[in-house]
Amino acid sequence: MMDSLIETLRPVQLKGKGFVLDFMTPRAGKRRVRVWGDYRMTLDLSNIIHRQIFMGCFGRFMTACTRALLPVGGTFLDVGAHAGYFTLLASHMVGPKGRVFALEPTPQTFAALQTHLSINGINNVLPHMLALSDTDGALRLHVPPASENRDYNVTCVAREGWTAIDVPCRRLDDCLSEWRVERVDLMKMDVEGAEPRVLAGGALRLREGAVRHLIVEVNGPRLMEGGSSPAMLFAQLADLGFVPARLSGGRARAVSAKHWDFDPAHEYDRLFVHYSAG
Repeated sequence: MMDSLIETLRPVQLKGKGFVLDFMTPRAGKRRVRVWGDYRMTLDLSNIIHRQIFMGCFGRFMTACTRALLPVGGTFLDVGAHAGYFTLLASHMVGPKGRVFALEPTPQTFAALQTHLSINGINNVLPHMLALSDTDGALRLHVPPASENRDYNVTCVAREGWTAIDVPCRRLDDCLSEWRVERVDLMKMDVEGAEPRVLAGGALRLREGAVRHLIVEVNGPRLMEGGSSPAMLFAQLADLGFVPARLSGGRARAVSAKHWDFDPAHEYDRLFVHYSAG
């Protein structure tokens, strides 16, 4: 009965829903559930991100942005795709004539992404086991122990007891050229503090306005560990032509930067729009 109730409520995006459902949702076991349209995911309820997806409260703001800003036939770039929640949502939104590029560098997590694409018969997604950075070659990542079930916390910063792996990395400028992408309607970026490297590797095309809208996780602690900060990230984005925005009437509308949260202890998601998007 509880699974049926959560299934019914999953598409409904309401503030506080996760808080209420958290008390009722199991903390172990696997579920195969419908997330968007007819797309399904296999979720491990011992993984907090999977539990949030199961409850229908994962990335509420990013979900709203993706639903509002991705047109049918549009292009979505998922940087840090994880198991594919936003990739599936974007695939559903853009339809068969749209394109989705899903980048996930961690082998085990990339395998889960591929499985979700396969079981749903998705043909408009191009998955790449790849990290974006400011150079081409290899990037060293640090992965939490499998027993902790925290694959979403993979980071460039060394951690005691974590496993170091080397993954392929490329520059965004080169990828967009190779993929023959002239315009990205929406780019989602969640890479645990490595956002400045991604932006640096795409500076040419980003400054030109190749990406119209950007939703990014601003992870203050991880940015500081990587030698950056929320203030520095904001300045980097501004230099590339991005301004903070809010959703209004299904559009991204630029807002003043004076209320930007520069506190390095905070973590939140933020929408940006490129000045050339009009």
